[in-house]
Amino acid sequence: HAGNVIAVAFGPKGDRLLSASADRTARLWDVPNQETIKVLPAHPADIISVAFNSADGLMATGCKDGLIRLWEADGSLRLVLDEHVGEINDIVFSADGRRLVSGGSDRKVIVWDIATGDAVWRNLQGEKGGVHSVAINGDRIASAGIDRSLRLWDAHDGKPLHRFPPLPSQALRVAFRGDGKRLAVACGDKTIGIWDIDPARKTFADEPLFLFRGTFDKARGLAFSPAGASRGERLAAVTLDGVLRLWNANHAMESRACDLPTFG
Repeated sequence: HAGNVIAVAFGPKGDRLLSASADRTARLWDVPNQETIKVLPAHPADIISVAFNSADGLMATGCKDGLIRLWEADGSLRLVLDEHVGEINDIVFSADGRRLVSGGSDRKVIVWDIATGDAVWRNLQGEKGGVHSVAINGDRIASAGIDRSLRLWDAHDGKPLHRFPPLPSQALRVAFRGDGKRLAVACGDKTIGIWDIDPARKTFADEPLFLFRGTFDKARGLAFSPAGASRGERLAAVTLDGVLRLWNANHAMESRACDLPTFG
């Protein structure tokens, strides 16, 4: 890349990596050999977000021009999804690979049918500002907005399921636990909260179950460890100060922090 790397996503087997750069290109990498497999055609606008389909290796890039481009594994363009107005802040595929969820600066959350390129449904996140982050887990979608809004939607028809009270500051990232019973939210005030959103509950608490607060910088990446991990359940966050932090996801205690290496 000839510019800063903006976003990355691993392929379904972990041996492929899609990266997007400020040079308006996206590259497909062979991870074990650290070699470029394919450079996707140059985009006409900055690439903000990328995603990999775990079902078939389909790739997606979201840009400042409001377009989402779907790419085949061989680098050929399959579809262009055109409904957002403004930059595409986040995109994510469903686990079955049939849907793509997008969140944009136009306040829209949109679910797309990958086979047809049609929008299945769309909704507005809040009263102002855009959508910073989206996540999908089975039947539910979570979205977080610049206006401090946090919402849950029915993944199939877009029905609003829950609207949480305004967050302390704008949300930067959201992530479901694998079983869908917990939702982690990283905010601009350098806090990370975990909400209990067990579907069996009729109502959800207004406050997070756990709140991680410390001297760390704003989080730009957020993920739960897989179920059954050998060292127990963890929440990982990559922060702007170049540190990877791990917490025990069942109590508010940081378990490890390590500086991320810089590759030249």
